Amino acid sequence: MNVDMVSTLCPVCKATQCRFFRQAPDMRYGIGGPFVLVQCDDCSCVYLNPRPKDEALGRWYPPSYHRMWQRQVKEGRGSTLLDNRQRAEITIRQFPTPGCLLDVGCGIGLYVKEMRDRGWDAIGVEISGEGTRVGRTELGVTIYNGPLRVTRLPRASFDIITMWHVFEHLCDPMEELCEIRDLLKTSGHVLVAIPNIESVSARIFGQYWYPLDLPRHLIFPTRLAMDRIVRNAGLEIVGYSANMMEQNLNAWVMSIGRLAKYFWTPPKPSNAAETRASENDTTDQCDSRIKEWIACFLRGAVYPLEKVERLWGYPSTHEYLLRKI
Repeated sequence: MNVDMVSTLCPVCKATQCRFFRQAPDMRYGIGGPFVLVQCDDCSCVYLNPRPKDEALGRWYPPSYHRMWQRQVKEGRGSTLLDNRQRAEITIRQFPTPGCLLDVGCGIGLYVKEMRDRGWDAIGVEISGEGTRVGRTELGVTIYNGPLRVTRLPRASFDIITMWHVFEHLCDPMEELCEIRDLLKTSGHVLVAIPNIESVSARIFGQYWYPLDLPRHLIFPTRLAMDRIVRNAGLEIVGYSANMMEQNLNAWVMSIGRLAKYFWTPPKPSNAAETRASENDTTDQCDSRIKEWIACFLRGAVYPLEKVERLWGYPSTHEYLLRKI
């Protein structure tokens, strides 16, 4: 086993019994692999085992991880900007009255800025120093750098806490949910979006499914597992939806692109590939107009599939609404 990896129990129920689910290399940067997903026999959660050690997590996030966000901010366009606007619309549709909002794992703060511009008292928390720096200097948003547990934010002070595709990155999701529960006001809510490992697109594309993103994504809770961990943290699920069309379309389009790329150029994982990480991130680098035109065509082509996927209740992204018990 890689020295930077460690065997782990189920992150939801701490059970030891599990079965093989899927295996895949690092399709995004080519850093190491293959990596193994297993499924818990008790709660059905799918998780990475072995997973990266806490102190080695940074190795799997090369500088180019934030580069796409910075480019789209400068150009004023792109799927990331559209995605964050849609997140803001989803939030305001459910909670039209502005209040205090905390975005956990805010990246460079695009969603925080969207909500602030719409009248909310919005701040973010981000573990990446580079993401924090870009958000503060280029977007002018308030971002606390570091894990949520060390930010010392005031308890019971937030109306809404959001986690947009952050949950799957957590080594200890229970600890994070407990911290979030303590930061919520009595009437507060939590919005969580997570890749859906049970989705139609995940079943079709397998290891080429774009939201898989191993080894950065550590946990893929099924709806059953999510209900269990949420209750164990003193919260409850009060809503479930599949409104993130932009995110779902992106999962289909990028998965098709990844499948096509690796069909002709099979991945060659290497533990020494960190030095080539920014060069290998070709799936994310859509600078050329030709790639943009192809992506636009694919979006139109897969839209009916994405709509059917959502109507069936198996979208590429889960969205949960939580509150205190």
